[in-house]
Amino acid sequence: MKRRVTMRTMELAMRLFVFLLGAGVIMINVFYSYLSHKIQQREGPSLQEYYRSLNYTDEVFLKRIGIRPPGPKFSHPIKYPEGDTCVPGYARSKVTEMNPKFNTNLPLFVKKGFREWKGMMDDGHDKLPFYLSDQDCKKIDQLLDLLPNSEPALLTGGGKCRRCIVVGSSGLVSGENLGSTIDKYDIVMRMNEAPVHGYEKDIGSKTTFRFLYPESATSKEVDPDADYIIVPYKTDDLAWLLAVVQKEKPEGSFWKEIGETLNVDSSHIHILNPQIARSTSYEHVGMINIPTIGTISIITAFHFCDMVDIVGFGFRHDKLYHYYENKTIEGEFEGLFSYFTLIHDFAKEKEYIKDLVRNAVVNDLTHGYED
Repeated sequence: MKRRVTMRTMELAMRLFVFLLGAGVIMINVFYSYLSHKIQQREGPSLQEYYRSLNYTDEVFLKRIGIRPPGPKFSHPIKYPEGDTCVPGYARSKVTEMNPKFNTNLPLFVKKGFREWKGMMDDGHDKLPFYLSDQDCKKIDQLLDLLPNSEPALLTGGGKCRRCIVVGSSGLVSGENLGSTIDKYDIVMRMNEAPVHGYEKDIGSKTTFRFLYPESATSKEVDPDADYIIVPYKTDDLAWLLAVVQKEKPEGSFWKEIGETLNVDSSHIHILNPQIARSTSYEHVGMINIPTIGTISIITAFHFCDMVDIVGFGFRHDKLYHYYENKTIEGEFEGLFSYFTLIHDFAKEKEYIKDLVRNAVVNDLTHGYED
């Protein structure tokens, strides 16, 4: 008799559990639908209005998300290193002063034999963008049969002092007429889908390296003389690269629309060593978050450039978010700030770049990260 009662009790408890679980799922779906409806209709206060409700001023709001308020135009001239002012080893020396752990011997690009590189694979952290899993290695093995197993040609010659500039996509470059200045650098590094055509007056026409990943490879514009540096953030990024190199339709999980073609000869495509991304976060910036491609590009430049300058980094709310898009700072961050803050640490990256400027490691042509 007791056994029957126990079985009956267990059966009722199980039914109650299933009922509550089902009710919970329904409530979550209803709440999600309601929230999605509200977001689509953009009801309620914006992110900026929310901060205002807490008695924050616009200036404080912008500061919290790493954006400079508008200020007086800088009167001091932009200093471009002319003639003999390229100092061999300057950037490496200054970065090493800031970060004694700076490993200048890291291979920049993945090549055959990469499995033997110290720290490339870690059983406890076998995940891109910092480490490679067995699955990643198999993809790379396939890719290295199709891609060059060497450095870009420009980096193989020794002796020349290299002056480099990393060109960001900030609207700070708009109207500054820096194009001719940018084109004077030995190496011009760009990133993502930021176009050149039509914006030459402000951002120049020369491209030496372009850093990108699937979600940022959507531009139809091609830099004919550039080498493309693929920054793999996840395993599907390697699968994407393998597909586009083989002229196949890429598949996988991506957070937004991807480029389905990459109209570049495979001899100009290189895979960035994941150890560069790891050192960017752990050793340089001092964070555990995934670094943005802009900061990764700056750190990469320190490995092969004697002098490094930046342009188009940082934001002001009287400028466009990107120089090539008609989007304001508030409009862009209102939709993406919370999401990207979970992935990147904008505040720490901003402080790191400000430290580079303060310590005269880099020269910031558009003054986006000056105090």
